[in-house]
Amino acid sequence: MPLFSASNVMSEKLKRVNGLDSAKAYPMAPNSEVALFEENDDVMYIKMTDSNNFPSLRKFRFVEEPLEVPNKEQYVTLDEFKKFKEELLNAQQSIWEQRNSNSANNYSSTEPKRNSVDEQHSANKKFDVNGKK
Repeated sequence: MPLFSASNVMSEKLKRVNGLDSAKAYPMAPNSEVALFEENDDVMYIKMTDSNNFPSLRKFRFVEEPLEVPNKEQYVTLDEFKKFKEELLNAQQSIWEQRNSNSANNYSSTEPKRNSVDEQHSANKKFDVNGKK
């Protein structure tokens, strides 16, 4: 059997109603669901019936959404990128310079400068001209 027979195409037509009262009055079988489209407004009703044929109705409004077009403000030009890159590198260099100056300034004038272990060890030994103790 062909997928798109005449009976299938007819059953796929939109079911149109004129207002809420028309949607409430739309006849349905038990345990069924249908989408009803308002004739004169951008509204859709979903009508469902339970096993006892009690209906429930929900209303939805269609709102047109614009197609997603890339916004020019979301992108940067090559010149803007180069300027940003330069600012970033300058900021990074400034941070390194500040870090280096802070580490050099960590020793206060009242605090003795700390030497490496070899320098301290050799300072404690006394050597004569020939390198003997």
